[in-house]
Amino acid sequence: MEKSILKLGGQKGFTLIEIIVASLILTLIVAAVVKYHTSAGVSKSQEYYLKAVQTTRTELEKLRALYELQSDATEFDSTGAPPNDIYLFKFTSSTSIDLPSPIYHVYYSDHGYSNEFLKSIGANNTVKDYHQYYETNYIADTDNIDGRTFTYFTNDGNTVTDTDGANGKVDASIVVIDDMGSPEDRKDDLIGNIGWWVEDVSISGTVYLKKITFALQFWYPGQDWTAHDPEVIVLKSTLVKP
Repeated sequence: MEKSILKLGGQKGFTLIEIIVASLILTLIVAAVVKYHTSAGVSKSQEYYLKAVQTTRTELEKLRALYELQSDATEFDSTGAPPNDIYLFKFTSSTSIDLPSPIYHVYYSDHGYSNEFLKSIGANNTVKDYHQYYETNYIADTDNIDGRTFTYFTNDGNTVTDTDGANGKVDASIVVIDDMGSPEDRKDDLIGNIGWWVEDVSISGTVYLKKITFALQFWYPGQDWTAHDPEVIVLKSTLVKP
């Protein structure tokens, strides 16, 4: 009888080894669930889309930083309210594009902050030209700097965004959403384009706020730009006039 009581008493708790083993098993189960939801549970399209959302937030913060540095830059001139159907450009043929009205702003002039977050891609103002310029001119970058560090923008010296949809021309900055291969090979980067609309909020003729509608658009890897409409992500923000 006494032995039986002692045996039952010994089964009331768990040994340290049993607790450690159980914890390890639980850790493996949690890791497997997380792995499922981050890989098998999410399609590549969803994964790229989520990365594009994060890139949009980052690029909007760069724009806010530029406003703090130079609030009178022409990129913050009022464009008026954005169109109901927000996009930056869509291909209507292999060479022609459809553009929204009113047109959006881009980083179309060099503010001297290129070493921090902006890099000019020159006056390559057709969509295909500046995509190719990025791929060919930055493929030789061996500085080991992630391409996502910078925003690559057209710089033709003008004070307004250039557009010529019939010839596939429009200014739109390039951003890197995902480095899909070698950091030194720009041809395999998943890239998008950004632009923004600016609405002035005035009281008695004085501008106190600027409402920003910020858009990033991209095509999924392997998609033909000329045959598919882009995915578009839109964020809104408010800039306080200094």
